[in-house]
Amino acid sequence: MRGTTYDHLMRGGKYALVWSEGAGSKYRDNRLRIGNEPTRDVIIESALDKPDGREPVLHSGARAASGQTLKRCTRRLFRLCSRLDLGRGHKPRAQSLMNIISRLKRIVPAPFRPPLRRCLHSIWPRSRYAHRVQQELETYNAIENVHDLPAIAHYWSEKYVAPLFRPFGFANSIEFFRSYVARICGERPAETVAILSVGAGNCASEINIAEWLRETGIENYRFECVDINPALLKRGASLAEAKGLARYFTFSSFDLNAWRPSGQYHLILAIQSLHHFVDLEILFEKIHELLHPDGYFLADDMIGRNGHQRWPEALKLVNELWGELPDTYKFNHLLKRHEKEYENWDCSKEGFEGIRAQDILPLLVERFTFELFIAFSNVIDIFVDRCFGPNFDPAKEWDRAFIDLVQALDAAQIESGALKPTHMLAAMTKSSVERTKMYKHLSPEFCIRRPDPHVRLRDVTIGSCERPGGYCSSSSRYCFSIGELRSRSSFPSCGSGSL
Repeated sequence: MRGTTYDHLMRGGKYALVWSEGAGSKYRDNRLRIGNEPTRDVIIESALDKPDGREPVLHSGARAASGQTLKRCTRRLFRLCSRLDLGRGHKPRAQSLMNIISRLKRIVPAPFRPPLRRCLHSIWPRSRYAHRVQQELETYNAIENVHDLPAIAHYWSEKYVAPLFRPFGFANSIEFFRSYVARICGERPAETVAILSVGAGNCASEINIAEWLRETGIENYRFECVDINPALLKRGASLAEAKGLARYFTFSSFDLNAWRPSGQYHLILAIQSLHHFVDLEILFEKIHELLHPDGYFLADDMIGRNGHQRWPEALKLVNELWGELPDTYKFNHLLKRHEKEYENWDCSKEGFEGIRAQDILPLLVERFTFELFIAFSNVIDIFVDRCFGPNFDPAKEWDRAFIDLVQALDAAQIESGALKPTHMLAAMTKSSVERTKMYKHLSPEFCIRRPDPHVRLRDVTIGSCERPGGYCSSSSRYCFSIGELRSRSSFPSCGSGSL
C-alpha cells in the first residue's frame, strides 16, 4: 500500500476522496485529502497519528474545502476506522465490520455514502463483505414474512409444481422435509434425531415441521437452527415459544468461517438458504463432515445463474414474451419501477441474493450422492415471483392463459436441454444409492448449466392445435398464439387442446 493513492470521484458530484500512505513512518502518514480541485483541499490526520487517542485534526490547504457536512462525515469515518485499527494489519471481526457499516449509514448523508463506501472498500477489502452482510440483514429484517409469494405463484405451483411432486409422495417442499424427518425419527425410535437447519432465518418452515410432528405424535427430535441474522432467529425463538415448541429448538447466530458445531446430525436442512452463501466449498465440506453416515442432507433451493439472472438462451425467450405483455404487467414491485424493456437484474449486487447460485449444483454433485432430485422452472420465475408476479391476477382468464403458455414453453425447453432448471429439491447422502429418483431424464448432471456453452433454443411442440402457431390448454380449453396475447382479452377454443 505504501506510495499508493486511491482516488474516488462521486458521480455527478464535486468532491474527490483520496487516501494516501506516504513515505514516512509506518503509520504516521496515513491521511485523507478531500477537495474538488488540486488547489482546494483539507488534510485530515488519521487518528493513528494521535498516540493519546485525540480526535483527528482538520488542516486547511491553499483554500479551505467547502461543506462542513463533508468534513464532519470524514472526521467520523476516521474515528470509526481507528477504533478497528485500520491500517495496522489487524483483521477485525465480522460483527465489528457490520457495526461500522451500520453506524456510517446513520451519520453520513445519502449523497456522500457511495464515494465514502468505495473509498472504504478499496483501503479495507473486508468491508465490502461486511457491507453485503449489512444489506442482507436490513433487507430481511424489514420483511415480516420472508416466504410470502403473490397469488399467481400459488396458482402456478398448485397447477404445475404439485403434480410434479406427487409421484414422489408429497405435494410441496414442506411435505418433502416432513416426510424425511418422520422417516428418520421412525427408524430411530430410541434416539433423539439431531436436525440442523442452515440459514434458518425466522425458522417458520422448521416450526411448521415441528407442529406437524407434534400432531402425528413424533417427539424424538431436536432442531438446531443457525443463521447469520440474530433478529430473524429471535423471531423464530418467540414463535416457537408461543406455539409451545421451545423445548425442541435451539437457536444460534453464526459466521460460517468460525462455525465449529460439535457432534453429527441425522438430518441437515437447507431451505432456500444455499444461494445466500459465498463460501459454498467450506459450507459443503462442513456439512459432509457433520452428516451422519446414514443421514440425509435435504435442500430446497435455487440453482440458476448467479444473482438470479437469466442465461442468454433463457433471456431471449423472456424478451420475446416481454414484448407481448401489456405495459400494465411490467411494473417491478420490489424495485418500485416500470420496466418497458426487461432488465436482466443481478440480485447479488448489494446483498447475497443468488451470489453463487450457479455453483450450487456442480459442487453438490462432486460431494454427495443423490437419493432424490427434482428440478424444474426457469423462464416462468420472472412472471410469478415477487417482482412481477403481483401484476397477474389468477382470477382473470388472460392472466392464467399467459402463465399457462409460459409454463408450457418453459417445461418443453427444459426437457429438451435447451434451458436448464433454476429450482431444485434434493435428498443427498454420503453413501451410495441404488438409483436416483428423479423426474423423467432430468438428472443432477443433466441439469448443470456450465458458464461457457453457446446454447440455442429448440423448436418444440408444446400442444396439439388445429390452428397454425396456436397453443391449446388442456385445462381451460382455450387456444391462442403468442402474437395474439397483447390484443386478446379472451381466447377461442379449437376443441383439440392437449399438453
